[in-house]
Amino acid sequence: MRAALATIYLLALASTLHAGIIHVEAEQWDLIGGGTVRVLERDIASAGRTVSYWEKPGVWLEYVVNIPRADSYLLSLGYALSWPDTVRRITVDGKPVGDVLLPTTGSWNDFAGRTLETLHIPPLTAGRHTIRFTNLDSRGLSLDWFSLHTADEFPFDRDLTETEHIALVKALFVSVVSSSKGPWRKGGVCVDFNVRPMRRMALGEYILTAPIASFKRTSTTQTEKLAVFSTHAAGRLTTYLTDGKTLWMIVVSRDEAAVDLPVPFLRGHRRLVTAVADGQRRINLTNAELSPAKAKHVVVGALHITAAPGLQVVPGTKRGDLTLGALRLDLQSWGKLRIGAARYSLRWGQDAPTAGLECDKNSCVIRETQRRFPTLARFYGEAMFNAHISPSGNVAISDLRTDRVVRVDYP
Repeated sequence: MRAALATIYLLALASTLHAGIIHVEAEQWDLIGGGTVRVLERDIASAGRTVSYWEKPGVWLEYVVNIPRADSYLLSLGYALSWPDTVRRITVDGKPVGDVLLPTTGSWNDFAGRTLETLHIPPLTAGRHTIRFTNLDSRGLSLDWFSLHTADEFPFDRDLTETEHIALVKALFVSVVSSSKGPWRKGGVCVDFNVRPMRRMALGEYILTAPIASFKRTSTTQTEKLAVFSTHAAGRLTTYLTDGKTLWMIVVSRDEAAVDLPVPFLRGHRRLVTAVADGQRRINLTNAELSPAKAKHVVVGALHITAAPGLQVVPGTKRGDLTLGALRLDLQSWGKLRIGAARYSLRWGQDAPTAGLECDKNSCVIRETQRRFPTLARFYGEAMFNAHISPSGNVAISDLRTDRVVRVDYP
């Protein structure tokens, strides 16, 4: 089974590589100094291995690469990082070219690719060159691989160009008159339907954007611990709720089998192009040749999305001049209704809350499922709510921290 997963991962990675890209596995260093690192066997890593236990400041790894032609190159890294961030100094041919802050990928199990666009590597001549990575802090890094490539060959988590940004707006967003008076905000979470010409949500450093749908009315309710925002459209009720750290979406519909979820970008319209489904399969969201994947848990950047009954991760489709992947929430049939829930969070762990959907003949309940050990509760927080859906589609949200119930009527 592990061998099969490793094969799938390598095929997904290989499909993103083009001729002329210089790809180096991290464990194939030529020189090491300042201390030691360890090479770990990891099925989900490229070539099945990764360099880890790289915590000591000053430890460096140096690689000799052969450049096939003179050109200007960018550097991309594949890595996993559970810490909030870490800093590595990049040296080319003995000359420092920049200190790079690498953000978390969520956990040591989540490998992600990142292009270091702000790193100014001088144009390289054809022939042999050295690349050195030096740890500047006391945080570890699980380095999987790195690549040198031209700007048009290997776009990992990069900024949208002006042309792409215009194409994104034209392809996905249309202006509507919203009944919402302004952004709905609690803590680090914001839902705003007045940002023309797009519907926008924010979670920490992540912007979630989606085609704006016409809706008849909106409603907003605050409890001591929760904020609840709902949109009422023909045949669909979408309820957003948050404690200021985690964003939930609950969808009740009459006839939709699946609904598109917001596409995540980093602030500044930075494009995230790689998703990891269920900690196993890497999916290039710009590659239309890969088949869609079903998953319960998807990681895009450091953003974790869980769903019930499940998600579809759809690789890139052409929308105007822009290729974008999509996340779709599957809806479960219950009587005359279809129901689903998705959870967006920057916090994750083996026992973190996930989306739970339990339906029987008389009731349907959406709740956070979690092992409530005291130490984990302090880190993740206790479960926020239970949402009870009636056969007519009305939603009753019980705030578990205050015992208050918020009721949202189905349109």
